[in-house]
Amino acid sequence: PNTMLMLLFLFSHRGLLLGCGSNVVDKFFRVRALPKPGEKGFFADPNRILEDSVVGGVTLNHLAWAALLGVPSALLALQGDDPSGRLIRRALENDLNVRTDFIQAEFFDHPADRKIDRVKH
Repeated sequence: PNTMLMLLFLFSHRGLLLGCGSNVVDKFFRVRALPKPGEKGFFADPNRILEDSVVGGVTLNHLAWAALLGVPSALLALQGDDPSGRLIRRALENDLNVRTDFIQAEFFDHPADRKIDRVKH
């Protein structure tokens, strides 16, 4: 099943649930309208102002649920030292009660964020 696509390592090291897998930032932008099949959509604001960001991902979600149930949890990951990586780490520490001491944060020349340019007609 699709849920098996995530890589989740469970190990019993002092009672810690350690997850390794998807951890992402979903970014939401307002658009003028939903495009019809074959059409191009445009952002409602020409500056593409970000409406909201939500931290998630299959592994991260499972770790957060385990932490809510009282299971000591941590994420094993290599993340960028960029706004998205810092947002994930802040959410893990401050909101989700998931340990971050197994995360290695580094600067990357090409962050994982995808840039979408407005199509000109």
